Amino acid sequence: KASLIWEAGDSTQANYDVQRKNTVDGTFASIATPTDTNYADTTVTWNNTYWYRVFAVNADGTSYGSNVKKITYSNTPPSMDLPSTISINEGNTTVSSVSASDADGHTLTYSIASQAPGNDVSFMTINSSGDLSFNSLPDYENPGDYDSNNIYDITVSVSDGHDTVSQDVGVVVLNVSD
Repeated sequence: KASLIWEAGDSTQANYDVQRKNTVDGTFASIATPTDTNYADTTVTWNNTYWYRVFAVNADGTSYGSNVKKITYSNTPPSMDLPSTISINEGNTTVSSVSASDADGHTLTYSIASQAPGNDVSFMTINSSGDLSFNSLPDYENPGDYDSNNIYDITVSVSDGHDTVSQDVGVVVLNVSD
């Protein structure tokens, strides 16, 4: 959404006329008549530019318009908080819950991939909530990772439908006395 805030010139305004155009050469059209000195335009769409101006309206008529304000609505990529190394004890499938957020409120989608040249991702899954886990219990004495060093090298990604951020992660399987 585009949030507009302006100052009242005096106390005689009955309302305001918020106008918008969608192209630099376009024509302004009234989109709202709020009585307060703010307005939230929830009809904006991603990757577009809009021009706004506001007029005060009172019993004497309509004021001169405000300065024109140009707003470009672009996406803010999601953010992810995930360490580059995660250690777990052998015999556990739960690895980590990926902490991610999106400033624009878009729905997040999680995915994982192997780091080249291995195929360590074949041993793991990530669900729609960002919970990363092994498909079966990892065994320190029988490593299944690409280079058999008990470090599963993967890339975790989160997308908001517009942008994707990724983090390389090494999942270290630790030995537990059997």
